[in-house]
Amino acid sequence: MGDKLFAMENEFNQVKGDLKSNHEELLEETRSLLQLVKDAVSESGPLYAKDFSSKVSDTASSIEKDVVLRLEKIFNATEETIENFEMSIKNIDSTC
Repeated sequence: MGDKLFAMENEFNQVKGDLKSNHEELLEETRSLLQLVKDAVSESGPLYAKDFSSKVSDTASSIEKDVVLRLEKIFNATEETIENFEMSIKNIDSTC
């Protein structure tokens, strides 16, 4: 039984590591994309248009604040759920 628990713990660690890595990568890419949009519509950017650019930049900032923050919360909750599931399995296994 100990071998199974050890193997399962390794699998959970792999899943948690992969999940966290994927979450961090997605957040980094989202922030990078939003910064690219802001840079493109800045006064020195290739897509600058006086009335249009400030609205696009404001929208990108709003997305960064609202959407990215919500994604971080969802990702943290998902990672916590995986850890709670792992603990539940361990508790069941130790009582059986």
